[in-house]
Amino acid sequence: MIICSSATGKVHETELRIMRPTVEAYAKKYNMDTIFFKERFDSSRPASWDKIIILYNLLKNYDRVMWIDSDAIFLDTRLDIRTELDEDHVMFMVTHYGRSPIWPNAGLIVAKKDEKTFDLLNKIWNETDAINHPWWEQQAFFSVLGYENSYHHIIAYHPNQYSNLIGSLDLKWNSRPIDGDISEDPMIMHYGGLPHEKRISGMAACYRIFKIRTRRDKYRRKN
Repeated sequence: MIICSSATGKVHETELRIMRPTVEAYAKKYNMDTIFFKERFDSSRPASWDKIIILYNLLKNYDRVMWIDSDAIFLDTRLDIRTELDEDHVMFMVTHYGRSPIWPNAGLIVAKKDEKTFDLLNKIWNETDAINHPWWEQQAFFSVLGYENSYHHIIAYHPNQYSNLIGSLDLKWNSRPIDGDISEDPMIMHYGGLPHEKRISGMAACYRIFKIRTRRDKYRRKN
């Protein structure tokens, strides 16, 4: 398994510098690889689309790939996310507001190496109407899963062959202060959509928590 992220431009690279040590510590504990990108892969589209390219290509070499946005950060390392993946789905994401069927947030994605995953990623990439949508690939996910929506407002839902490919992760893996959609005990806080200054201050606070918790855990293991 590998955990990946990317950031281009000063704002996002600052976020990446804060969150990267937490990802590396988490991956080291559970014997996972990490990779972080600062280059673009398709400059004809907004940068957020690069995650689809990155996932697709890393899955050629890894059984599982975890994507985490650069404005998301671990709070501790207490749980291995692989223990929460079932055999019924090829991709896993947190659903907005606990909605069911899944109304996924693309800030955190865990994908399995499977032909259905490659097909799903191709389908998302080919949602060309969403290329310049303000939600970019996030909107493409909704469309591919069969939703008609106007941002968070769901107009209609038409299940299709892709609708059951994505399984729901607990909210603790992608808690979002912007919506108040926060777990009681989050593993990852995701500051997407907030002004840059609030993202940085929130992530810096989370990093301090992460360091305290990891030092405490090391002390407990030694004693």
